[in-house]
Amino acid sequence: TVMSLPPIINGEHSKMTLETKNIFIECTATDHTKACVVLDTILAMFGRYCSTPFQVQPVTVKYSQAPALVAKMMNVEEGTPCDVVYPTLAEHTFEVSSQWLSRRVGLPLTPEDVVTHLAKMMMKSEVILDSEAGEADVKVTAPCTRSDILHPCDIVEDIAIGIGYSNIPVTPPPIVTVGSVLPINQVTEGLRSVMSSAGYTEALSFALTGTDDLLPEDGEAVLLCNPLTAAFQCVRTSLAPGLLKTVSSNKDAPRPLRLFEISDIVRGTAKRPSHYVSGPDTAREEEVDTAAMNERHISCVVSDTTDAFEEAHGLVKYILNKLDVTSFTMSESKHDLLFPGRGADIYVEGKGLVGHVGVVHPKWLIKHGITYPCSILEMNIQTFA
Repeated sequence: TVMSLPPIINGEHSKMTLETKNIFIECTATDHTKACVVLDTILAMFGRYCSTPFQVQPVTVKYSQAPALVAKMMNVEEGTPCDVVYPTLAEHTFEVSSQWLSRRVGLPLTPEDVVTHLAKMMMKSEVILDSEAGEADVKVTAPCTRSDILHPCDIVEDIAIGIGYSNIPVTPPPIVTVGSVLPINQVTEGLRSVMSSAGYTEALSFALTGTDDLLPEDGEAVLLCNPLTAAFQCVRTSLAPGLLKTVSSNKDAPRPLRLFEISDIVRGTAKRPSHYVSGPDTAREEEVDTAAMNERHISCVVSDTTDAFEEAHGLVKYILNKLDVTSFTMSESKHDLLFPGRGADIYVEGKGLVGHVGVVHPKWLIKHGITYPCSILEMNIQTFA
């Protein structure tokens, strides 16, 4: 239950004048933390004008069942009764090392220097006596009005402002590096130019898709914990469904319709394949910390009055030639997306299976409401970078 005490807006009874002596401040919110921050900030701003500066009358709120945030704040079990006095006017205390602060600010700072610069920012701090070298030697207290102080890094920012950014010398890094484009992005940009020259139009489809668009041959998908719609339940494992949806949205476009997309797909996996691992020992596999990995794919679709399989087949050789692949083989594919006997898997020496090409099965055309036959090609270009 949300309890609120709304004022009479623009009413004579509730208006504030210079003669107003008592002010009732109420804060209603769906987020308990934000409500406390707003309440503390308003009280701190109004408090300086009180007859006794910063004196407020607290209110006790009785919870029959304490919600999670309140229970954590009061150190009680969630759902148990508790009484909370508002405003909390809570201060946050941090113990930091002046050496740690010095390395991040870029200037040598003693504990006394830290206290001096924080005082300029209205931050209360004191030197911790008897602290050993490298340990926390400054105690910083953030007032209730500084809800933006969440981490010692925020204290570093305040010290830098207190010193003055212009007073901090610019020091070049000891190691000089040269930035460059990632190899996979170089391959991607080159293929974009190649496909445009071949008369194809680039499409950009959603990275999220529904579970009904997943293909068993494309591996394990990464599912979303809290999908908002059935159309966006997981991360795509193939570019083909997105291109077919694009064709479906352009039913009235003149034929032939030639589209391509070069983008990432995500596979759920515990290990990275050996051909993704750099170094002399290419036979080994590498652990993947995130249990998922990105792959850069290229996918092309041709929609015409005929299946145009010969065009998609020729496109395979055209793309692989641009990738400096001189030898590849093809064998009949059992991929669920392709019509039996009219599809092929693509194999490259040293890289194994890299993709498939063929005529789209009618069941997928019917599913997307496409009335023209389509041929599709999809290849993994991650291994060519």
